[in-house]
Amino acid sequence: MSDRHVVPAEDGWQVEKDHAQRPSAKTATQAEAVSRALEIVANDGGGEVVIHGTDGQVRETRTVEAGAQTTATEAAMATAATEARAAADRGLEVVEDTAGHAGEAVRGGADRAATIGGQLENELDTTADRTARKVRTVTERAAQPLDKTTGQLLDTLARLTRALNPVRVTGRVVEIGATATLRTAGALTSRGGRSTQSTARALTGHR
Repeated sequence: MSDRHVVPAEDGWQVEKDHAQRPSAKTATQAEAVSRALEIVANDGGGEVVIHGTDGQVRETRTVEAGAQTTATEAAMATAATEARAAADRGLEVVEDTAGHAGEAVRGGADRAATIGGQLENELDTTADRTARKVRTVTERAAQPLDKTTGQLLDTLARLTRALNPVRVTGRVVEIGATATLRTAGALTSRGGRSTQSTARALTGHR
């Protein structure tokens, strides 16, 4: 078997044989290299022509019978098929790369969103605490005058309650009445005594 490889070279394409020191042929285009490889293999007892892409990866393997007549059309078709597969592979790589980048972007966006959400939550918690403290401070300041007024009102109400206590009021009335009665009786007694004294003096002739 006389296998050949069609591989890219610095200045075009070349046909190589395994373990050979020199290429079997050099061409300007891949189609020409494929055609030359098919011809060489057919004339050398048959074998396989392994066609590589521009990236060096194997794109197609063609089996060639000994003495087979190859044409430029067959070579062109083989080259076209190889290029089509290479283009499909490149397209698949682009799609995979794009999908990978998109996935990374989505994950990155999700991570950033989670981070921002956490920051916002912390900021809102902090703002809520500050607001609560501020409301408490303002409320306490506003409540102090009312507390003072309420205390004064409660003191006044307590004094009025003590003053208007029925037992206390009744005691005051009795106290006033008794005092007035006793004072009146004393005054009457005093006047009676003075009158009796005057009468006694008149009767005895003493003044």
